[in-house]
Amino acid sequence: MGSAECVTPLRALRAGPGGGHRRLPGPTATAAGGRTPPPPAQSPLPPAAAPASGPAPTVTDQLTRLGELAQQGLLTPEEFAAAKAKLLGV
Repeated sequence: MGSAECVTPLRALRAGPGGGHRRLPGPTATAAGGRTPPPPAQSPLPPAAAPASGPAPTVTDQLTRLGELAQQGLLTPEEFAAAKAKLLGV
């Protein structure tokens, strides 16, 4: 090999102009020379509702509410009986 050969790295040929150096998205530099933190990840679930203020409902309050739901037709007699038995510990 008496003549000088120009050897170009293969990855530079594959990358095209610029030698294959690409700037990837990510933290950007700030004026102070530091980096900005990435944005916080968002949860797919909505935030839980804050509990209602005041005392917890009593068993009597819960039974009254069950009776109202049953009268409105939102609970079957079987569902009402099962929920009432659960509240009363029977």
